[in-house]
Amino acid sequence: MKHGAWYAKIAVGSAICGACMELFMIKTGFYEKVTAIEAEQRAERRSLMNSVEGVPSVSQVTQTENSS
Repeated sequence: MKHGAWYAKIAVGSAICGACMELFMIKTGFYEKVTAIEAEQRAERRSLMNSVEGVPSVSQVTQTENSS
């Protein structure tokens, strides 16, 4: 392979760059913030789904189908 050394340098450089980005995100608390935001969004969606009246839940529909 003619360009093997060049490809190896690119691969190593990319791995180092990716590792630096991950380290930066860990050190700045990025993942904790994203996890908290995602938990808030899920809780909001869940409360919206629970507030809908007259719409049966999946478990109620499943129980009805299984009892038939």
